[in-house]
Amino acid sequence: MTMGVGTGAWRRSPAIVAVLAANAISGAGNVLTSVAMPWLIIERGGAGAEIGLIGFATLLPLLFGALVAGIIVDRIGGRAASVVSDLASGGTIAAIGLLALAGWLPLWLLAALAFLGTVLDMPGATGRSVLLPALAERDGVDLAAVNGMSETVRRLTILAGPLLSGVLVVAVGPELTMLVDAVTFAVSTVLVAIWVPRMAVAHEARQAWRLRDAVALLWRDRLIRSLMAVSGTVNVLLNPIFFVLLPLYVVATGGVAADQGLLVAAFGVGTLTGALGSARLVRRFGRRPVLTVGVAVAGLSPFLLAAAPSLPVAAVAQVLSGLGIGPVGPIVLTVLGTRVKPEVRGRVFGAHTTIVNAAIPIGVVVTGFVAELVDVRLILVGISTLFAATVLPLLLQPALAGLDAGGSAGSAGEEHVAEGPAPRAQQS
Repeated sequence: MTMGVGTGAWRRSPAIVAVLAANAISGAGNVLTSVAMPWLIIERGGAGAEIGLIGFATLLPLLFGALVAGIIVDRIGGRAASVVSDLASGGTIAAIGLLALAGWLPLWLLAALAFLGTVLDMPGATGRSVLLPALAERDGVDLAAVNGMSETVRRLTILAGPLLSGVLVVAVGPELTMLVDAVTFAVSTVLVAIWVPRMAVAHEARQAWRLRDAVALLWRDRLIRSLMAVSGTVNVLLNPIFFVLLPLYVVATGGVAADQGLLVAAFGVGTLTGALGSARLVRRFGRRPVLTVGVAVAGLSPFLLAAAPSLPVAAVAQVLSGLGIGPVGPIVLTVLGTRVKPEVRGRVFGAHTTIVNAAIPIGVVVTGFVAELVDVRLILVGISTLFAATVLPLLLQPALAGLDAGGSAGSAGEEHVAEGPAPRAQQS
């Protein structure tokens, strides 16, 4: 019998609780870094170009890291990948904090460590994303409910993390804030190591299943392919706001790090509310209407932020953006979790992450250089304009009708993603 996510279900699966808690703690730590890192640069006299370059270095592993992470997870299992990854990534973050305190952290070294931190972090995040459907199946807990709770936990970290980070940066400085982040990785390691049992890695997963097979699976499913087009375009347009423009927006309006934390937290309030209400909205209106309206609202928010006359109004714009984005994650996670078979989830999830995030580093570094020449508010208006010209047409793709078609493949005659190709004994 499949259970929802009431109290009984949690008692039945402490391992799921541990994975969700690890996601929350390490996610909160990542948010601490995302706020503290730009202020490390600003305190040293840096501006938009430097912030953009560090953002580029941080996000560059998205071009390949998730693919490699997927292979690692399928080979050694989600639990081992999570534990080893968190230890290694936490050590890298600690090195940034300690070197900054010692006064020897040139821009090139900060970029190198930021790059390495993301590379080492990705197997852990992928491992936990693969653990959840496996544990839900093992313990008889409804996967859609678990994904909804996972997205809610993630949004809670976006709410609490920025507020904590803003206060920490003001109170103790960005260097010690980075050390706090390192501690969160250690806590995440302990949670998974103690509470998540070892799970056998399927024989097929140990075989040299080619990465291009994972990409082919995603491409053959028209529904997932259409969702990736929407997600990828949204990511490249909206992520530069958080990595580059918000710190500069705060500086331009005479604010401090705590104000940036408030704006990111306001986004977190919106995303948390949207994620919590996603299941009810989907039941009432269907997945496609919820996705379409949510993404459209998120695209309008940069314009509202640019027009905001004060910090409280800017925070309202961020809340609206979060409300729009909040339901999107649970919808995408549920589609992937139900259309990809367990033996190859690591690589398929990794390929999906790589594809939808591939252009983010370019968007971030370009935005950083543009911010050296153009007012931040004009850039925000430009983002909303580009959003209307690119994302809104993608929401009209016919394949997205499959969101409310009971999990069928993209169109008749196409192979369902969950079927997959025959496993290969050797990699070509």
